[in-house]
Amino acid sequence: MKRRYSRELFRERVEMIRNHIPYPFIGVDVIVGFPGESESDFDDTYTFLEQISPSFLHVFPYSKRNNTPAAQFENQVKESDKSNRVKKLNTLSDNLYNKFVDQNRGRSEAVLFESTAKGGKMYGYSRNYIKVEQPYIKDLIGKIVEVVI
Repeated sequence: MKRRYSRELFRERVEMIRNHIPYPFIGVDVIVGFPGESESDFDDTYTFLEQISPSFLHVFPYSKRNNTPAAQFENQVKESDKSNRVKKLNTLSDNLYNKFVDQNRGRSEAVLFESTAKGGKMYGYSRNYIKVEQPYIKDLIGKIVEVVI
């Protein structure tokens, strides 16, 4: 896809972030089914993502766009294969996010509560994007509060 970086540079940047920022949330965009992507290529990507263990994956299938070079490439990936690959990576993403949350359990974090009451609960996100729920307290809406994850 003509990216201007290599897999190893990407891995190094993820490691650099983790070495300089405590408990960072790292999200990665992933396109599946680019023309010519084989099952082996996909498996390699899956393994790489498991290894670097980001906090979240934003996964979407390649969409053919008219008047782009890739639209003319041979070996277009079947829609059913793209769909299966998206499902696999979404499951991996759920597992990675749950692991990330588990690594943060018991830690104190600043949380911005930004929602109104929903079923007697309120919700907010920590600085590293962990969704927090607690009983609704009107005075906390729009406030940053220290909570234990």
